[in-house]
Amino acid sequence: MITIQRHVYGRKPNWIARIDGRDKTYGLSRRFIHRRDVTRHRTNVYREYEWVVDLTEGVIYEYCFAISSGQEERGFWRVKGGQLVEVSYQEVLEAFPQEGGHGPA
Repeated sequence: MITIQRHVYGRKPNWIARIDGRDKTYGLSRRFIHRRDVTRHRTNVYREYEWVVDLTEGVIYEYCFAISSGQEERGFWRVKGGQLVEVSYQEVLEAFPQEGGHGPA
């Protein structure tokens, strides 16, 4: 397990989701991970959120963090050697070759 803590813009969606395969409606089947608000100072719209992520080898996660009201950071990680390694959308699609296909454990 690893804890990810990010300073984000709190009025936009901020999330991490485990990718379980493909989905007809949304493109990818996502299982959203519960986040915890650990903000110490609530004087503005920025928040500190924490997610606890399982580091099972081969699992793929998608993340979306709001940097400001008009900018977000979005991408994918794959667990490799106990670390979160950045991967491309194409690599995610290759891991789940068909709709409903299940890739990594």
